[in-house]
Amino acid sequence: MALKNFKFAQTNEKLGALLNYALTGIVQSNLDRLDMPGMTSSLDLLYKHRGLGYEDEVEFYFLPHASGIEGAPIDFVVISDLLFNPGEAGLYAYGEFAQNLYLELLKQSEGDSMLRDKALRLIEKFNLQKFANTCE
Repeated sequence: MALKNFKFAQTNEKLGALLNYALTGIVQSNLDRLDMPGMTSSLDLLYKHRGLGYEDEVEFYFLPHASGIEGAPIDFVVISDLLFNPGEAGLYAYGEFAQNLYLELLKQSEGDSMLRDKALRLIEKFNLQKFANTCE
């Protein structure tokens, strides 16, 4: 899978906004659909295929792409906003992406024990708990 030519976001504010926007939708769909029979979660697809076009709004790419090499380390994540800023992308270290994914899972499951259980299962599945101590 070759990466497209992107114009990369140039400020920390833009990068933060893009990451938050991208993670809000994917986490919401994973918490809503996690236990649906026959439904593979978006995060499972992203981690397995190292890339995901999410509902025609956002594209995620894990680098190196490592096509066919399962379990290879992920160094970077490219997120492209297809809906509001087509062609614009953000490049994140994997730790930054994972930390924000961890925080978003906790944020969206706050106050609901069923959602919190789903969030904790996803955190464990993708080994995100090791990024908890880097938060704030």
